[in-house]
Amino acid sequence: MAEKVSTKDAVERMSAATTEAANGMQHSYVVGLKGVQDYNKKWMEFAQANTQAAIEFYQIWGEVAFGVHRTFDHECTTAAYDADRADQGTWGACPAGNPRGC
Repeated sequence: MAEKVSTKDAVERMSAATTEAANGMQHSYVVGLKGVQDYNKKWMEFAQANTQAAIEFYQIWGEVAFGVHRTFDHECTTAAYDADRADQGTWGACPAGNPRGC
């Protein structure tokens, strides 16, 4: 037999069920968002490590292939070299044996 339920009880039960469903959906969204954030963090760590490895590879490859040591502070090295040449009075002079003729 069907149980007789008052309108007030029915509304309270529906409200409780709706609240429970909403809480479940909110929890699943929070868990999903956390998963996406973790995935993106790992992806960025991988991309950074991969980029660093590529930079190191090309630095080493450039040293081996061309016999040149290249660094990111090339400007500082050039500035120090130029300052040293200026101290020696050879600024603007062509080094001996330079085939390019400065």
